[in-house]
Amino acid sequence: MFKVEESATPRRLIAVDLENLLGVQPDIASQSCWEAALSGLLDSVEYCEGVDRLVVGVGHDWVFTVADLAPASARIVTRDGFSGADLALCDELADTGFIARRYQQVIIGSGDHEFVESVRSVRACGAVVTVAAIAVQASSELASLADAVVWLERPAIRLGEYATVGINTADAQSGLGGLGGFGGLGGLGGYSVTDAQSGFSNADAPSRVDAQSGLSSAAAPSGADGLALAA
Repeated sequence: MFKVEESATPRRLIAVDLENLLGVQPDIASQSCWEAALSGLLDSVEYCEGVDRLVVGVGHDWVFTVADLAPASARIVTRDGFSGADLALCDELADTGFIARRYQQVIIGSGDHEFVESVRSVRACGAVVTVAAIAVQASSELASLADAVVWLERPAIRLGEYATVGINTADAQSGLGGLGGFGGLGGLGGYSVTDAQSGFSNADAPSRVDAQSGLSSAAAPSGADGLALAA
């Protein structure tokens, strides 16, 4: 699904607010919708694993869902509260000096107005900024500030009624019925998951319980690389 190659192509930083690309509220999005949103973005910007740096921001409730779908090299950042995913990604884009040294292009996968200042700052440091978003829900100011815009298709255009929970082609075939990303906890092995509020990474410490989210690194299922749902 993802292109992997050694290349002299300049590295790109791709920051994805995946909830914004679903086209529906995340709590009713099917597993197929999450997958279509991510693959649609990565295909549209011709993501190259091993060359590009992919960072996905997501709310605590959807960490496992996204980790099950993302490429193994992806970094997943999270923060609780309103616009938590947006704010976690804005933190990733705040060190413009580092970005200027490492990347020649930044792609922001979101149409959220929250990223307006990030676009201004990153462009000011000399990097080219592309916004990839769903047209009908994209901030006009955000789009106007970018060097380029890639318009994405809403997953529901392709999936129809299967974009929402309860009617999921993958679940129907497997018989999992509504388990979403939690059916694939074993796929967390290679992922780096960071809580933007605390700076915690699943690679940093053997055990942690987040009182707000219920995410714990202790007593994890086999293969979950230190992430588990706390009781």
